[in-house]
Amino acid sequence: MLGDGVWLVALPWVAMELGGDSSDLAMVVGAEAVGLISCVLVGGALADRFPRKQVV
Repeated sequence: MLGDGVWLVALPWVAMELGGDSSDLAMVVGAEAVGLISCVLVGGALADRFPRKQVV
């Protein structure tokens, strides 16, 4: 869990360190959010339709 938390902070930080401005930072954070939301939605739909052992 610590690595997940550090990842959320480190990715935007690296974007800023590489010379990105505020719009680049927004794209990085937005892409991260889209990936997270899409995986959560697909995982939730699968968990609702199939038995737990089959999903895991």
